Amino acid sequence: MKIGHVSVGLDAPPLIIAEVSGNHNGSLDRALAIVDAVAAAGAQALKLQTYTADTMTLDLARDEFFIADPDSLWSGKSLYALYQEAHTPWEWHAPIFERARRHGMLAFSTPFDATAVDFLEQLDVPAYKIASFENVDLPLIRKVGSTGKPVIISTGLANLFQCDVGLSDHTLGTGAAVGSVGLGACVIEKHVTLKRSDGGVDSAFSLEPSELAQLVTDTKIAWEALGHVQIGPTEEERASLVFRRSLYVCDDLEAGDVLTPRNLRAIRPGHGLAPKHLQDVMGRRVTRAVKRGTPMSWDLVGSHHEGGKD
Repeated sequence: MKIGHVSVGLDAPPLIIAEVSGNHNGSLDRALAIVDAVAAAGAQALKLQTYTADTMTLDLARDEFFIADPDSLWSGKSLYALYQEAHTPWEWHAPIFERARRHGMLAFSTPFDATAVDFLEQLDVPAYKIASFENVDLPLIRKVGSTGKPVIISTGLANLFQCDVGLSDHTLGTGAAVGSVGLGACVIEKHVTLKRSDGGVDSAFSLEPSELAQLVTDTKIAWEALGHVQIGPTEEERASLVFRRSLYVCDDLEAGDVLTPRNLRAIRPGHGLAPKHLQDVMGRRVTRAVKRGTPMSWDLVGSHHEGGKD
């Protein structure tokens, strides 16, 4: 696969992506200096994050919209204030990307909603990144996918495909088989013979017993060196699930009001229904009065879809 002019895959050196995030500290000059330093360090790509506080959450400083955890780096701030401080102004994207391209680097971003994707398309980014907290936002992923450009998705906190992989190896020796353990192989098949010099249709690529014993030892050592593979969030990470996007009511509603794109959005934090349920609840009527900032739940909607006006 190629992203712009850079080859990405096992047959190429690792793609090193430098993320600027909020480290510009509110200064475009500092952001450009970071670009220069990243280029001098030899990174092949520079990445931004494209959002505003309003596209991330609601301007509320209570309950789940306020960071009260004393161990958090951002304790004492509302989510809105944090994102307002950390975001990269959209008008900075073009000069930052241009500086990176002058250094020969790839330059792209992580969008957090559909408007960010539309904006980045105007800047002709070569690829997109989906943040781990947004990997449940299927509407956003579909929007990014519709551009036809390469997409990198962080799998942190994700429950992925329960599919074990292995290697049926016909190469000489044990190197490829041992190496495959580092790539996730949990089953290894090798042909075995008493002595290759005895001949036979498979003898040329078969292991002798002593080599098989060495394979058993070396693959176990390689597996132990990997540590424990964790698919999905660890216990320590579960507290971070709250920072995923979920569906929230964004206007005060009366009983019987219809849910529309104006009053129901996928925002942070993650206490509401997952974004994949957006179309399931859109157009339904709420069963009771609902305050702005209420996480969406099944008990707030009627049992069937009803069309309505925005």
